[in-house]
Amino acid sequence: MKVLFVFNNPLNALAGGVERVTVSVMRGLSEEGWECFYLQDTGSALLENGFPVDVKKFFEEHAIDVVVQQLAYDGVIARYLSQENLKIPYVVAWHTAPPTWKKSWRVACTPSFKGAVGEIKRLLRISLFPLFYRKEVKRFLSRWNGVLPRVSRVLLLSKTFAPDFQKLLRIPSDRICAIPNPLSFPEIANPDILQHKEKEVLIVSRMKDLQKRISLALKIWKRVESDKRSEDWRLKIIGEGEDLQAYQKLAKKMNLQRVEFLGRQNPQPYYEKASLAMMTSSFEGWGLTLTESQQFGIVPLAFNSYASATDIITDGENGFLIPYGNLGQYSDCLLELMANEEKRCLMAKNALASAHRFEIQKIIPQWKKLLQDVALKG
Repeated sequence: MKVLFVFNNPLNALAGGVERVTVSVMRGLSEEGWECFYLQDTGSALLENGFPVDVKKFFEEHAIDVVVQQLAYDGVIARYLSQENLKIPYVVAWHTAPPTWKKSWRVACTPSFKGAVGEIKRLLRISLFPLFYRKEVKRFLSRWNGVLPRVSRVLLLSKTFAPDFQKLLRIPSDRICAIPNPLSFPEIANPDILQHKEKEVLIVSRMKDLQKRISLALKIWKRVESDKRSEDWRLKIIGEGEDLQAYQKLAKKMNLQRVEFLGRQNPQPYYEKASLAMMTSSFEGWGLTLTESQQFGIVPLAFNSYASATDIITDGENGFLIPYGNLGQYSDCLLELMANEEKRCLMAKNALASAHRFEIQKIIPQWKKLLQDVALKG
């Protein structure tokens, strides 16, 4: 079978979670003998390895059986597939949480690094929240308006999101399916890796506070640094984004002593050494850094701020889930693991074991079934 994957960015596994997952799935399907192609759809042009592609010629030359678009937007592919004479199955994935009242409220309340103007906008969002929420829903629906009539399946990362999508998009449940993200790296670490762990806490994230809330991570770390149980522990932060400089200034203002901002890096060497991982997002679709941490024997901590978090972390067994915004409980969990090596090691072993659920060998059959089903039924 010939499958075309489409996204609005170039295919770079280090650029972000969607790209890493796409690379993994394409590799897994290729190992099963399927032919996989990738095009960047900018909305106005199609690019293959940076070079323009004629959409009609591409489909005719490659005889594509199924298209998987990794984001809902009315781009070149969506417009081409909307032609009545084309019956190519079309799967559109959504990699984050849908707009809900709770999620939108968190976004509305998030402070800005943009001074007085940003604060005024935040206060307006809060005071006019019903209007803000309707705007969020409208923006979400506008993403789907151009593609939904033609879509064969809406693909989510967890069944826990399905009720909200069904309600928002007003589509029957049999047009919604879910496949979890596979592990980002080919192998799960051997348990021996736990003998070589260092006193390091790791954050791998895009530096954008509206979603990732690294500002909260720094506030948590301030509490941790002030406790003697954290002696010799360091926080390492990997990633780039629009708020990186603001985070660096905030860390300096808070007089944090054991924090390093490392920019964009291949995270694997850091996963291999770290013992604990933090995620402070206000919403996610999956949270790849959680499963990446688990596959390297790291105990992850995250806010229980989105539905699929419980698909990954069983609280107190292979990680910790903390109520959103509870900085005190978050820092207490970190300090408990720092001080209790026996518990930390046990939870790390559980994390390694639980990572097997998301091995590519277990995820690819789910992809094959989906793509075969849509190829057969449309």
